[in-house]
Amino acid sequence: ALLAYLAPVILGFIPGISYVAWAAPLVLYFVEKNSLLVKFHAMQALAIQIVSTILSIIYTIVASSAAVGVGFAGGFIGMTAA
Repeated sequence: ALLAYLAPVILGFIPGISYVAWAAPLVLYFVEKNSLLVKFHAMQALAIQIVSTILSIIYTIVASSAAVGVGFAGGFIGMTAA
């Protein structure tokens, strides 16, 4: 069950594979046949990865728009001060 949580974290550090690291818990879910505990934790780890990805995308959009806004405002203030 611990592997379901650690696999995406470890795979996230490998360039190229980090884009599909979220699939590791999904693979564990389909590979495991007997243990309901492992299947439960695999789905929970997948849900954590999905929420983490969505929050990362939102943060990237907000941070980039804030950076553009600060750059624009700084340039505008610089033009009016002269």
